[in-house]
Amino acid sequence: MKTIEAEAIIIPAVEPKIISEVLPVKTNFEDVEAYLSNLVEKYAGLVVTDENQKDMEKTLREVVSIRTGIQKFEINGKRQLKKPVDDFARQCKKLLSIVNSVEAPLKEQLDVYENKRRDELQAAIGREFTAKADAAGLREEYRSFEIPERWFNKTAKWSETCIDIDHVVSDLYSQQVTADNLAELKETRREMGTTYINTVNTEYHLATPLTPSILTDTVLEKPNAEIKGFIRQAAERQSEIEAAARTAPAAALAPEPVQVTIAPPPISVTSGWPRVMNLQILLKNEMDYKDVQDVLYQIPAGIEYSMEIEEG
Repeated sequence: MKTIEAEAIIIPAVEPKIISEVLPVKTNFEDVEAYLSNLVEKYAGLVVTDENQKDMEKTLREVVSIRTGIQKFEINGKRQLKKPVDDFARQCKKLLSIVNSVEAPLKEQLDVYENKRRDELQAAIGREFTAKADAAGLREEYRSFEIPERWFNKTAKWSETCIDIDHVVSDLYSQQVTADNLAELKETRREMGTTYINTVNTEYHLATPLTPSILTDTVLEKPNAEIKGFIRQAAERQSEIEAAARTAPAAALAPEPVQVTIAPPPISVTSGWPRVMNLQILLKNEMDYKDVQDVLYQIPAGIEYSMEIEEG
């Protein structure tokens, strides 16, 4: 097995450097500039007429030829000047490949040790978290968290990591307590709401009484006073529906109607509020009435509406 201690030979370092610079590039631009300045004097101020049009076209070709010559020189010059840079880059790449031939195997072996260190540290973090979570009474559904990358740093102290784990467990436990309190509060409100539903069912003498199913999670998030207001409004709507049904003549049973989905017309939602929506529903039998009744129960308490049932 070869180790670094086995090599006692001292190799003097040789740093790469540029021995000769050819920059800046020497050109005859000043001579060319003077030549062009004199040349264009004979073209300056020319006026094209009917008589000299063909001569001016020839003159233009001469000027274009000068311009394209300079552009070709630029392209070829860039290619010529780029060659030393490309050669320089290839030489640097060759030097890097020599170093990489020993760097890559070393890194690959050290990565094995680093991965093992991280795996062992992650297992230790998991054990510490589990112990603290068990002690705090943290339920399984609240034991998910992402390990910060800084906990894996080689400079990280285990004592500081344990303190951070304490904070994580404390935060998760607070979430659990908050959720439990909310669930308990909702259950208390549900019991209150159920009792109040029985009260209004008796008060309004409802033939089809309200049920606790109207106490959705959204409703139970409201204060008790608002929940009672919602229940009373639902009872009032149900009472109005039943009163209207009692005064309407009984309709003969009709064939089952074809169900059609009706979409409301498009309107601007940015202005012109409040608005009134008029909707006519043909009730062909008692089952139609009950179906519509079920839909009306789903209208939020904050939406005001009125209804009348007439003979069709």
